[in-house]
Amino acid sequence: ILVAAQRPELMVLDEPAGGLDPGVRRSFLDVIIRLIQDDRRTVLFSSHITSDVERVATRVGFLKAGKLVLEEELDTLKESVKKVVLSAEARAAADTLNWLSRAEFDDVIEGVVQQSDTSVLDTVAARNGAVVHGLPLEDIYLSVIGSGKDAST
Repeated sequence: ILVAAQRPELMVLDEPAGGLDPGVRRSFLDVIIRLIQDDRRTVLFSSHITSDVERVATRVGFLKAGKLVLEEELDTLKESVKKVVLSAEARAAADTLNWLSRAEFDDVIEGVVQQSDTSVLDTVAARNGAVVHGLPLEDIYLSVIGSGKDAST
C-alpha cells in the first residue's frame, strides 16, 4: 500500500529502488535527492543496495541482529575507515590501530581500520610504509557487520 501525504516532513522508504531497472532507479534517486535538498525533508532510506545509500545519504546506520551497531555521517565514516596493508615487521605499530577486520600473513598485515583520529593512521603509514586506501560503503558495511543471515542495513 502506498500512502502519500503532501509535503511530509519525514519520509520512510524501505528498499524503495530494489526492483527498479538502473535507469528508472537513477531517476527515482534523483527525485529523492531533490526532495531532501529543496524541501529540507528527512528521509529514512533503508536498503541493501549500498551504492544507492551512498548516493543519497548524508548519515548512515548499520543494523545487526536488529540492533544499531554504527551510526555516523557518511563523509566522516568514509574518512575514518580505511583498508590498510603493512609489513608484518610493523606488528607493534599495527597494534595501535583500531581494526574492524584484520588478517596476518607471513610478511603482511592487512585489514580495515576505523580511526576517528586520522593522524594516528597517517603516522603509522608514514613511519612504516603502510598502504592506505579508502573504501566504498559496501566494503565498510562488510567490515563492520560481516556477512551472514543476521546482517542488514
